[in-house]
This record gives sequence, C-alpha cells and structure tokens, in this order.
Amino acid sequence: MGDYILDTTLMLKVLSRLAPQQVWTSDWLQANIRKKADQKMILGPYIIEYKGQPGGYKAQHTWRIHTNNVREKVRLDEAVKSKTPGLIPTQQPPHQSSGSTDETFTWNGLQLRSPAEQKIAEELEKRQILFFANSRCRITTRIGITETKEADFLIYYKANSRILEVDGQEYHQSAAKDHQRDRLFERHGIRCTRFTANECLNDPANVIDEFLELFDVTQFPSEVYKNESIKTGVSAEEKTTTIDINVNQKNTPSPRPLKIVPNPDVIPF
Repeated sequence: MGDYILDTTLMLKVLSRLAPQQVWTSDWLQANIRKKADQKMILGPYIIEYKGQPGGYKAQHTWRIHTNNVREKVRLDEAVKSKTPGLIPTQQPPHQSSGSTDETFTWNGLQLRSPAEQKIAEELEKRQILFFANSRCRITTRIGITETKEADFLIYYKANSRILEVDGQEYHQSAAKDHQRDRLFERHGIRCTRFTANECLNDPANVIDEFLELFDVTQFPSEVYKNESIKTGVSAEEKTTTIDINVNQKNTPSPRPLKIVPNPDVIPF
C-alpha cells in the first residue's frame, strides 16, 4: 500500500489523477527524474524514482512512486486503482472545517498546494531569496470592507516586494476574482504577476528570471531623463539651485539657467 512500480503510461495517469491542474508528460519524467544523478525526485509528499527499462529496448520505462504519509497513501492507492481522471480528495484533518477545499502538503515546513508551487519554492531557495508561501493577510477594500486574502508567494527582492501567483485550474477557477484581488493588492502598493502552473512546473528557472526582472521596471521610461543634467550650487550670499536642462536638439537653443530660492516646504526635482 502506498508504494508502486508503474510503467510510463500508468505513471502519467496516476500523476494526472493526483494533480489534474498540471500537464504531465513523459518528457517531464525524463528531464526531471531519469536524467538526474540520483534518478529520483521528491514531489510534495511523494517520492518518484526511475527504475529502468526491464522489458529491453523499445519497452516502456518504469518508475516507482511511494509515500510515508498515511493520508497520501490512501490517495495514491485510489489514484492507481481509479479509472476516472480527477482529483481524489484527501480526508480533512481534524482542525479544518468541513467546507475547506485546500489540498496542502508540507515542504521544508511550508504548506504548498501543488508540485508547481514546490518547483518555484525550490528555485527561490536555491537563489537565497526571501519569500513567504501561501501566506494570508487582512486587507481593506476600496469600499472599506476588510477581508482575508492569500498570496501564493510574497517575494522580497532589492528592498521591494511583489506577489507571484501560480495559476492552475484547481485553485484559480475564476479569472475575474483573481484579477479583482490583484487590483486590491496593487491598491496597497504590492504588484502581482501570474504564471501558468505548466510554466512553473516545467521551467521554474525561467519563471523566476522573468519575475525578478520586473523589480527593475520603473514607472516612467528612462529616456525621459536621458538628456537631463541637474547641478546644485550654493553662493556666499544665499543658497540657490541651478537646473540646466539640455534638450539635445540642433535648432533649439539651450534654456537659460534658472535661479530658484528654495522654499523649506518645497523640494526641487
């Protein structure tokens, strides 16, 4: 119970039953398990190992999947025996309400909901980037109602923060609600960026590369200030600020320097 050796076809069916929000392929198994040095992978509560090609050339490859988690053993047994694709519900732990639909597993002390989230967490940890996973907050809407919201990943980088969402059909069934929630976070100064579960599962390094690049995107294009130079000088009699703007045009003379007597309530830019 809870330990099986399966050929590629059956392994892909079992994975699709355990996590139907992902797209599972033989190429993914080959790249993420068979080609690794130890030929194994921890995928949430499960361990998947490559077991060779016992039938010889042109025969299917075989894989072992097993878990030590009692609840997940039940799910795995049902997934192997089931003939109908679909998510097999886990028995609810005592502390959860009967209406909860969360399917979480523990990875390094964090509660995650899918293999795609685990891939993102692994990539962030490898780069030593501070992040929070599936963290909840209390946030006030534009009409003054305070609600509980949850972000897949709240990531801190370059003294700033952004939210990364892993979109899979199991937990993101309403695009309208997701975008409404994104606007709510943005109203409070936190940008939100979404990637598909397939992107996160199959190419997490590229997802994080693109996500981190967004921290360097400014609100205004840098070309606006490209040809501007600002000089500040202080005379013996009074403090003045001289602003010299070079518009870099052939037929337009440079504007005359301006003398501005600083007002303590106004900061010159």
